[in-house]
Amino acid sequence: MKRTLLIATAALLLLAASSCQKDGVYNPKKKISKIVYSGEGLSMQGSYRELWKWDGNKLVSRAILYCPPDTTYLYTYSYDGKRLASIIYKDFLNDHYCKTDFTYDGKYLQQADYYVRGILRSTAKFTQTDGKITAIDFIYLNLPDGSKGSFDNNLMLDMLMPLDLQQNEACQQLKANSKSGELIFKVSITWDGNNISKMVWDYDGYIKTNEFTYDNKRNPFCGLGVSWLNDLNEDYYLLGSTFKVFDKNNILASKYQDINRNTTESVTYTYTYKGDYPTSCIVKIASDSGTTSYEYEYLN
Repeated sequence: MKRTLLIATAALLLLAASSCQKDGVYNPKKKISKIVYSGEGLSMQGSYRELWKWDGNKLVSRAILYCPPDTTYLYTYSYDGKRLASIIYKDFLNDHYCKTDFTYDGKYLQQADYYVRGILRSTAKFTQTDGKITAIDFIYLNLPDGSKGSFDNNLMLDMLMPLDLQQNEACQQLKANSKSGELIFKVSITWDGNNISKMVWDYDGYIKTNEFTYDNKRNPFCGLGVSWLNDLNEDYYLLGSTFKVFDKNNILASKYQDINRNTTESVTYTYTYKGDYPTSCIVKIASDSGTTSYEYEYLN
């Protein structure tokens, strides 16, 4: 697979919209059992499957399977009552282990702490306004060996830094000049009813924006929110997997603008539905000759 060096919207994975359920609770009316991904463009090539396991109304695990059909990645979810408390991620190919713990203030998500083999690496702090997340600060901490905050692409919170921003020379210079060793990346969110209409990313004046439009159908991922935090599929942030966790409806189009570089990119989403829920989605990035498709199966 080839990484797409465009603005990453993976920070969206953290959001749990109050329009769906309270933060940390994901109990959709229709529960996904399987997702099949396939792609033919530069943004994604090949295919894989996700198998979702439920225990009543709780999502227990998501297994990611490539060919051969063995579990490659596994996300396991733990709860405090009905609310998500932590996620454990295992990469069986590289023997990699991570964990994310969640903290709530009353009914609202307050903080997410990300650990690699027991060492705190990153923290996300959330600002709530009228029951919706309107800002996120990502803090990349000093590492035990004295090095500065990490921009590793393939780690849970670390991958929330946009990939092109990670590789930008100015960003690398900011990292090198950091006196405290802590890196802070800010995201602000604007809502239109129960859907996010705009996001602004700001890293010390390096700014990008995302704008979205939606259909009027039900989004089966709504409320998954923090449960999707550990998604390592940063290759697909433009392709739909990272857009489905917070909005009441399904995204039809998205537009990205790099303010500093004066560049734009757009993506369109075409669905088939059964009743009010999507059963498939075809995603087209304007600058990519290919497409990516998603097929959804439900328990009920």
